[in-house]
Amino acid sequence: MKNKQLILCLLIFTQFSMQSQTDNDSGKSLIRGIYKNFYEFKTNSPQITDPFIIDSVPRDAYRWTGTYSRSLFLPGEKDEIEDVWGFCDGRNCYIRFRGDYFPIFYDDGDFGFVGFGVAEEEIAINGFILGGLTGYAIMKNSARISAKNKKHTYYIHPVNGNPFESRFSMKQYEDPEFVTLVLYRGHKHEIEQHLNFVINDTLFYSFPPGSFAEFDLDNDYKPVELKIGDNHDQKLRVYPAPFGKNYYRLSFSEEDSIPVVEQVDKATGEFEGTKALNKQKKRNK
Repeated sequence: MKNKQLILCLLIFTQFSMQSQTDNDSGKSLIRGIYKNFYEFKTNSPQITDPFIIDSVPRDAYRWTGTYSRSLFLPGEKDEIEDVWGFCDGRNCYIRFRGDYFPIFYDDGDFGFVGFGVAEEEIAINGFILGGLTGYAIMKNSARISAKNKKHTYYIHPVNGNPFESRFSMKQYEDPEFVTLVLYRGHKHEIEQHLNFVINDTLFYSFPPGSFAEFDLDNDYKPVELKIGDNHDQKLRVYPAPFGKNYYRLSFSEEDSIPVVEQVDKATGEFEGTKALNKQKKRNK
């Protein structure tokens, strides 16, 4: 019964947040898999559906008696899978929050979960938004321990999937209108052949070595599709964050033999992107 209810809620939730649905939203069953991002949860279409192991350990804190801490592993791997939004075990869906996973519930039109509590130090730094955006408050260990001994009900934003500490703060929050994509190609070790690509089947570009382009795309929280190569036969979906610039390095070298695209951090992107932009300006003089 809970399974069918959650499927129905996902369908309603998808319509409510103005996102397109996929064939997986048929209402038949929850798909067991790992969500790399919120969009995959919302459309019941986990990117990782290969066999994975869910390791469950009883929590120690007395307030959490009877609940379990969970970790995800690929068969034969020792390192935990961490860079994910959540997962589904085929019966229930879970969101990753503060290094653990918590079951998602549906309540009066909103999705939420009961997670580790809010430390006072974090409230002062974060304001009303918690956990969903990389790079916010870094709590002291004592504050983290204190927070883990508390329980708090969070609500999941219907568009961006970020946890908020109250319904009110979630309703008051507004997302940026655009997301910014920066794509560049360096010049060292690159072959002279142009690297062709298209963004969302509408923006066509051809990069010689030392090229740079910046795009402001509508912030609809759908993945951005890149098609790369002479025939655009290599397809890649990227999920840009709505805050700040998202940097992607394109390369086409003899060593790679095929075009390659890689997301890089801000510091690397700014440094390498500026060098590529300067090369481009010099070439266009």
